[in-house]
Amino acid sequence: MTKNMHWLYLSLLVLDITACTAQNKPRQQPTLAEPRGEEIREFGLIMALEDAGYPFFNCTVSFTERQSEETFLINLEDPDMPDMGEFLSWKGRYAAFNYTSTLENSLLDLRQDGLSLLGVAATDLPEGLSRIVGTLSGATAITPGDLPGKIRIHDPESASLEFDCYITEEMVRVDGQLVEGWYEVRTRNQITAIMAVNK
Repeated sequence: MTKNMHWLYLSLLVLDITACTAQNKPRQQPTLAEPRGEEIREFGLIMALEDAGYPFFNCTVSFTERQSEETFLINLEDPDMPDMGEFLSWKGRYAAFNYTSTLENSLLDLRQDGLSLLGVAATDLPEGLSRIVGTLSGATAITPGDLPGKIRIHDPESASLEFDCYITEEMVRVDGQLVEGWYEVRTRNQITAIMAVNK
């Protein structure tokens, strides 16, 4: 056997052994990243998935041991997220997930001179809302895509509040002017990583 043939034979043998060894290794199960910073780890049954404007979905999870349900927001374009088709197939399955819980100001109406810029009738607003009167900023252009923009209402005597919202043409027209915002503080539970599991 020539020297070149000998090396070729040895190379093929090594490749064959490597392939056999790789096939015999147990397949590693995907794992969920450990919670970081303010993240919280949970486990529950996915009851409902509702489109909240791509890439956002509302994910309702049942915690059977506590006999309670909670709704979480998920952004499928975030890292560590499944693709949409896979995620939608998880309804009715158990999942382990990490999430953050934060308080945010939710703008329900924006008014100028008593008229709603969002087309909301005063009778449609729930009772108990907070109110801020101040100068609107950040509404320089209509929101171009699926993700909300940020506006701010600045009251020089009390507070300056920021809101995530879809900026409309009516809001752009009054940017830099005095407006009245009606809002409430809500808890935002947002999933940062998720994995379907077999219970």
